[in-house]
Amino acid sequence: MTPYETRLEELLNQLEATLNEVREHLDRGRRQPEAPARAVEAFADEAFRDRDA
Repeated sequence: MTPYETRLEELLNQLEATLNEVREHLDRGRRQPEAPARAVEAFADEAFRDRDA
């Protein structure tokens, strides 16, 4: 194997690992339930009240 081919194989392996990380990240994001908008707003309102108090 030439140095060029060796380097190309290394880069392909890094690319594959990066793509796997991206897939895992996206899968985790899809599995997390979305918080209802009202609950988020209520939490924000409470946090601002506590901050301003």
